[in-house]
Amino acid sequence: MRRYIFISFVFLGLLVSSCAKKPFNNECMSKLYQGDFRLAVFEGHNELLKNPKDAAASLCLGIMSEINGDYQDAVVFLKNALDNTKDITMMSQAESYLCRVFAMGGDLNKASIHCQNAMKYNPTGDSLAIALESQGFLESAKDNYQKAIEYFDEALKYAKSDFIKSDIMALKGLAYYHIGNLDKAKEILQKAQKLAKKSKNHDARAIALLSLGEIARENKDYKDALPLLSEGYQEALQADDSYWESMAYAYLGFYYKDTGNPLLAKAYIQGAMEYLNQIHANKEVQYLQSWLNGLQ
Repeated sequence: MRRYIFISFVFLGLLVSSCAKKPFNNECMSKLYQGDFRLAVFEGHNELLKNPKDAAASLCLGIMSEINGDYQDAVVFLKNALDNTKDITMMSQAESYLCRVFAMGGDLNKASIHCQNAMKYNPTGDSLAIALESQGFLESAKDNYQKAIEYFDEALKYAKSDFIKSDIMALKGLAYYHIGNLDKAKEILQKAQKLAKKSKNHDARAIALLSLGEIARENKDYKDALPLLSEGYQEALQADDSYWESMAYAYLGFYYKDTGNPLLAKAYIQGAMEYLNQIHANKEVQYLQSWLNGLQ
């Protein structure tokens, strides 16, 4: 599957070097950092109701909209953050996430402009790590996975918080998965999921576990594949990540096809396609439709 589907890496980068701090003195960001993604959304909307020009709340909701697959909303929130702050750290963050959103939407030119803008603010520490991670994200969208790995390695040099490190490591593991180095991918993804569990980064852990499950399936390690996929799905639910919930369904469909249950496989693939249609993930839908036609 890795040769055909553009995996939309959904990676959460945050803004300060210590989870003990409240990023930008903002409740939405604080809840996100604590792993309570749904409460983060509630707090963000509550903060914007009080102050529509709250740049930190807009940034937080932009991040959450990206995770949820609401890319149009993500652009609105992130641009609102840029319009209402002079904080260069926040501006760099907003540009980094705009880079990712446009990359996921297939507009690589706009994505490149925003990635370049993020670096213009001369970010440091975690902010620099996030900007470099976004550059790697963009290279992954271009299928330049080796170049992406170089950016992720550089990003890890500057990342301070385990939350951010787990994001970058999950991304790096996926890049190795795409170039076919499954042993290296497995090694990195296992480290990523452990670090993500420690830092309550549900999204990074979902990506790592689901990818490990798919690797196990490809290696015909079916005994290991199912619990990894099941746990990864639960983490995606915790993160409210529509894309990776969809991929969990797809991977489970592949698993049940391999293990001799085509009816259940079909049901899971159809479920994945329904989710993916909602977030306009057209490449994935086309591939799964082709796969489904072959199953029939």
